Parts: sequence; C-alpha cells; structure tokens
Amino acid sequence: MLPLLLFLAATDPTVTLELARGGDVKWQGTCTAEVFAREGDTPATAVGDAAQPFSLASGTWDVVVACPSDEGVVKKSVALTVKADDVTARVAFAPGFLLVNVLRFDSPVAAEVTVLDERGREIAKGKERAVLPIEPGRVRVVAKLDDNGRHVLGNA
Repeated sequence: MLPLLLFLAATDPTVTLELARGGDVKWQGTCTAEVFAREGDTPATAVGDAAQPFSLASGTWDVVVACPSDEGVVKKSVALTVKADDVTARVAFAPGFLLVNVLRFDSPVAAEVTVLDERGREIAKGKERAVLPIEPGRVRVVAKLDDNGRHVLGNA
C-alpha cells in the first residue's frame, strides 16, 4: 500500500466586509472597495463587489469602500490587520453632507476640492460650491485653484 501524502496549499486569509447602509440618501447599486497598504498611495487590490469575501495577504491595510447613492458616491475607509485567520469587518454608512464654498480674498473662485479622512484617504471630490455626501468624522478639505497659470493649494 502506498502512503497518501496530502499537501495543503497556503492560501491568503479571507476578508468579509459586512456593509450596513443607512442615512438620508437612497443607495443605488453595489459597493466596491480598494485595498491600500497602510503607507501606500496606490491600490494593491480592487474589489468589484465589496459584499463578497475576498482574499488578502497578511499585513496592515486600509480598505476604502465606495457605495453609490442618489447624492453621489459615499466612501469610507476602514483599517484592517490581517494575520493568519479570516477577518470580518463591519462597515456602517450613515452619511451627512459637507457644503464647500471656496473663497480667495473674500471672493468666490473656481477650484477642485478633495476631501481626505483622518488616514489621508480620499473620500470625496468635487468642484467649488459643492455639497458632498461624506461619512461623519475628522476630515481635511484641500482646494486646488488656478491662479493665472499657477496652482494654489488651500486647506481647511
């Protein structure tokens, strides 16, 4: 009789995001996710349907979940630490609204507005005089305007 050898392939742990969508917006479609290394600026993985489990290597990650609504795309970032076991993370959406009006020397100006969360991840983008749906929390607003051919950045 021949001995039976069983080889187990090493697989990455599975991450499951439990999405809870609430708030004063009408949700539309499926949510997506982008996975960033904790200190990285480019996504390591893109997930087409955030409600479905996906594999992720061990490490520390920031997952940016984006859900479409009638007011625009609402994004939320979640910090994950993946070790050898499967991970389940709850992502609860209850967005509010941020009114952005860009002024320079007390006069309205045209600008591109980017809203970053406390981890430095982009959660909203728009133009001046915008109403942006965002998740509650600490945010940083950056406005980029064109001043006669040179770009000027402003923070709030």
